[in-house]
Amino acid sequence: MLKNLIGGEWKEVSRPALPVYNPATGEVLEEVPLSGAEEVEEAVRAAAQAFPGWSRTPLLERVRLMFRFKVLL
Repeated sequence: MLKNLIGGEWKEVSRPALPVYNPATGEVLEEVPLSGAEEVEEAVRAAAQAFPGWSRTPLLERVRLMFRFKVLL
């Protein structure tokens, strides 16, 4: 099962997972976490802490990072 990435750390979730199916075959590809209120609140706090640094990052660097992230997907 996949985990949540919160504040730079991979976190287990306390709730059941949701299966993701291949629509062509019906095969289960992966299970994604169904985050609860606690995980969402923790993620929002981490995002708020990260925002000042991210907002000071030059636009071109942010664009490059997002394109690198896209390749990983």
